[in-house]
Amino acid sequence: MNTTPAATSFGLLGALEVTRRGRRVAVPGAKQRIVLASLLLSLNQPVSAEAIIHHVWDDDPPRKARESLHTLVARLRVVLRDDTDDEKLIHTAYRRIPRPGRRRPCGCRPFPHPHPPGQGHD
Repeated sequence: MNTTPAATSFGLLGALEVTRRGRRVAVPGAKQRIVLASLLLSLNQPVSAEAIIHHVWDDDPPRKARESLHTLVARLRVVLRDDTDDEKLIHTAYRRIPRPGRRRPCGCRPFPHPHPPGQGHD
């Protein structure tokens, strides 16, 4: 039986807890903990910046919420970095979502609006 602790483990029941090789890792800042919890709740699934921004700031995000989120993620990566392991715990990818009504690069019909007028999402 292998008794070596996992490289990094996370606990979400109660207070957010991070342990690395059996030792507790402090995640400073409530916003960083919220970002981490948001990612852990959707483990191995993409999480939109908008969803995380909503979790962190609810319905009152700052004017530069995306930039603030990038800073929080960068700081979180530093906290979670393990110099003995090259595995990246937080992966980011960017997908450009065009505004409705804009022409596609191919010149085809415009992208449809996700919520057509009159369907309660105006």
